[in-house]
Amino acid sequence: MWILTGISVFSFVNVLIYRIPRKLGFVNGRSICPFCSHTLSAADLIPVFGYLCLGGNCRYCGHAISPRYMAVELLGGGAGGLCYLIWGNSWMSALELTFFALMTAVSLIDADTLEIPDGLVLSLLALGLLKLALSGGEWLYFLIGTFSVSLPMLLIAFVVKDAFGGGDIKLMAAGGMFLGIRFCLLSWLLATLLGGIYGIWLIVVLKRSKKQRFAFGPFLCIGMAVSNCWGELLLSWYFGLFQ
Repeated sequence: MWILTGISVFSFVNVLIYRIPRKLGFVNGRSICPFCSHTLSAADLIPVFGYLCLGGNCRYCGHAISPRYMAVELLGGGAGGLCYLIWGNSWMSALELTFFALMTAVSLIDADTLEIPDGLVLSLLALGLLKLALSGGEWLYFLIGTFSVSLPMLLIAFVVKDAFGGGDIKLMAAGGMFLGIRFCLLSWLLATLLGGIYGIWLIVVLKRSKKQRFAFGPFLCIGMAVSNCWGELLLSWYFGLFQ
C-alpha cells in the first residue's frame, strides 16, 4: 500500500515541479501535454503505467515525454516502501513520505531554475511543526536546529559573495525544525561533502569555471533525507571512530 501511495504522491510532485516555476496553479485545472497543450485523459495520468503504455510519447502529438516523470514516480514508490520499513504503518510514515516529496520537489526545481520556491520551504516548516506537535518532542532542541546551520550560512553569505542563495538558507532553517540540531548539522556535513565532490568534478572533468554557480539545494535535500533515515547509524559510526 505504501509503495502505491508513494507513487501517487510523487505523481503530484511532478505537477509541482512543472507548474510552480511557471507560476501556474496546481490545485485546479487539468493536466496538459507540455508540447501540444492537449488536455490529458485519466488513462494518460495513471502513474508509471500510463507512461509505459504510451511508450513515453504523447498520445496526441507523438512528442517524446521525458523519462524523468516516470523516474520521479518510481522514486516515490521506493520512498513509500522505505517509510513503511522504518516507521511502519503509522502517521509518522505519512509525515515522512510528505517530507521526501518536498525534498524531491525542491531538488528538481532548484536543479532546473537555481531557485527554491518559498512555498515549499514554508510547507517544510509547517511539516516540522506538525511533527513536533504530534511527537511531543523538545521544542528547544528543534528550535535550535532551525538556526544551527541557517545562521552560519547567512553569516558566510554576508562575508563571501554568492556563497549561498537565500533559498538554501531558508531551506536549512525549515529543515532544522523538522530534523533537530543533530541531524541538521549532519545534513550540512553530508551536503558540503557531496557538493564539494560535485564542484571538483565540474572543474576538473568538465572544465567549468570556478565561478560558475550550481544548485546546492539538491545536495542539502540529499543530506537531510539521508540524515532523516540513517542519522543515528551514521553518527554512531562516526563517533565510534574516536573510541
